[in-house]
Amino acid sequence: MSPSLHILSRKRPATSPTTSPPDNSPHAPAGSLSAPPPSPWSTPLAPRAPTAGGGAPLPPPLPPSTTMSAGPLPPPRQASFSFSATSQDFSDSSSSKRPNDNASSDDLGILAGDEEIKSTYRKKIRIAEDDAQAQLAMIIRRWGWIGGRVVDAFTSPKVIFTSGIKVENAHEDGQDVIANFTPEQIGHSNSYQLLVSHLVDCDTYVTGLREIEDHARQQCELHTFYDIMATGQDSSRNDDTGVVKEEIVDIMRSEFGQEVEGLSKKSKSGRGFTHLLTRRLLMPTGVDMTDEELMKSMESGKIPRNPHDLPIFLYGEYFCDPDEGLNGYLQSALLVKSYMALYLGPSAWTGECKSKRSGKASLCNLQQVTGRTIAYVATLVHFALSDDENLDKEVSPGKFDYRAFFWTIVAFFEDDGFEDEAAETLEWWNKKIFPTKAATKQGTNPPTTRMDQLKAQRLAKSAAQAAAVPAQAAPGVNAGTEDPEQATE
Repeated sequence: MSPSLHILSRKRPATSPTTSPPDNSPHAPAGSLSAPPPSPWSTPLAPRAPTAGGGAPLPPPLPPSTTMSAGPLPPPRQASFSFSATSQDFSDSSSSKRPNDNASSDDLGILAGDEEIKSTYRKKIRIAEDDAQAQLAMIIRRWGWIGGRVVDAFTSPKVIFTSGIKVENAHEDGQDVIANFTPEQIGHSNSYQLLVSHLVDCDTYVTGLREIEDHARQQCELHTFYDIMATGQDSSRNDDTGVVKEEIVDIMRSEFGQEVEGLSKKSKSGRGFTHLLTRRLLMPTGVDMTDEELMKSMESGKIPRNPHDLPIFLYGEYFCDPDEGLNGYLQSALLVKSYMALYLGPSAWTGECKSKRSGKASLCNLQQVTGRTIAYVATLVHFALSDDENLDKEVSPGKFDYRAFFWTIVAFFEDDGFEDEAAETLEWWNKKIFPTKAATKQGTNPPTTRMDQLKAQRLAKSAAQAAAVPAQAAPGVNAGTEDPEQATE
């Protein structure tokens, strides 16, 4: 299989946003690119649509900062952002307090979106209307908040942007990107393409930063941007982890009834391979669960968990056909209900959503299910079923690599070898999550609303009238002659 490359044709500035320019050697050195563990994807994504205009001039430089107190960079003067920095725009669903979270969503001023889930946030962040720096910091954190939920919650924004810009520049220079960059860098470039396509204002803003001629100032402001955006990414991931961790017990009860006995919504100590149900759901396909020695070794951790294995909870009916391994893949009710709980509201999967606020899908402008969001939910479900206490971006010795597992699922959707199967899977998912939108996209569907029916009737009537009108000869033209000049003589 020879993957194709499609990248925006806009020429990027010659310098990379990293501290050193990209080279043309095969497998460009990582530099600031900290790639995730090896994974099987290598297919770049389709190009994004060009944005209007280039970067905008920037005000005087600011010192580097990773906190609000030192003041982030002010916005470009000509940039117009579509996101408001009011606290209402940052409403969100959250779970009860999690003592091991590495970042607090207080940074975002996010509110609880469902009465059944206790909020970890004590107050809204109030920002003065004339405080441009704080307003911009709020917007940048929101970009990270959205990007983590729509594109990639496990790779730092700095790696995503530097990889994407390097690959894009190399492509514009006529280089063989597939040969010159690692699969990990191509994967990060895909993340970049998705991110700037979804957040056009973010792309415009970073383009403006990259056009700063003073290299030292450029690096200062870019790194400040990356740090602020990372706080939003970390915050959203930690909040989502808590939502799925709590809801998963009730979701499993709806699927397996009394088999959930012994599992607590608040504690994870009884989950993982110590509980019969969670063990069965986490077990890789093809493993003989009747092998007691193997089960003991997996429970004790003597046999490490492989992030490239496919657990049985990913499959519809929680069964994998050994001869047809793609049948039912990523179609389990556990995944679908968890997706609803995360993106539509914690109680949405029950059919009785009690939230009065917009769900994460609406706040993220997520119009359809994507492979990245499925992979994200699958990763959170894997963590919720396990007895691991923390879901970290960086893997620790002896711990499960959730980032690699995320990319294992992403590979299915971004590898040309699974193009047809991936399209069918996404169609199946969209009918489950966004049934109205999925039906609208199918042009062969009959009109569903009264206005659609009236419009169809009007068009049919007009077509019938046009077909019934006899052909009229032009003035002065004899229908029996072929030459108009002869007819007028």
